[in-house]
Amino acid sequence: MGKRTQFEELILEKSYHFKNSIKNPDFIDYADRVGELPEAMLKNVCAKVSTELSDELDQVCALLSISKRRFVESALIDALLHANEIMNDEVDIFEHHVDVPEGE
Repeated sequence: MGKRTQFEELILEKSYHFKNSIKNPDFIDYADRVGELPEAMLKNVCAKVSTELSDELDQVCALLSISKRRFVESALIDALLHANEIMNDEVDIFEHHVDVPEGE
């Protein structure tokens, strides 16, 4: 597909904004900042990454005006869905798995 028209870009922008605002992920960021969420709702996932990767994450998130938490959460959701598709649909990782009855 070629370059989109200004009208198409506007419609896409507004459509995606509407689609993504329904879940209101910004509320989670706000509630977490002010301590309004129960501890059981969120869990910290921490990983050391290269300085270059961290800097690029900062730049992209700033450019898109999106929190790092929201960006990383969306990326993790996508990555996990893709990993599960590969494991279950392409490889069938449990193909040779044998259940052993308890007590044996």
